[in-house]
Amino acid sequence: HNLPRTTAQGIYNQAHHPVLRGKAGGHYLFTGTYDSGVPVSHVGISRDVGDNKMLHCGDPIQYADITSSYWTQHFYAFGRLS
Repeated sequence: HNLPRTTAQGIYNQAHHPVLRGKAGGHYLFTGTYDSGVPVSHVGISRDVGDNKMLHCGDPIQYADITSSYWTQHFYAFGRLS
């Protein structure tokens, strides 16, 4: 997928919905992680190892547990670029 530099909302706008939760290459889309002025403010990339982890490009870049209370309360949608 040709995806130029964009925002989390831009990825949401181009993604296909719905997709299977946690499918490799899918995106977890979150809202309210900061005041972005649009509904979608953060994107995590799914892993396909069945451990409820996503690649979280925050500071630091790391794997994050999508079942934690923080990510659960900010969850918005799943998406996939094709």
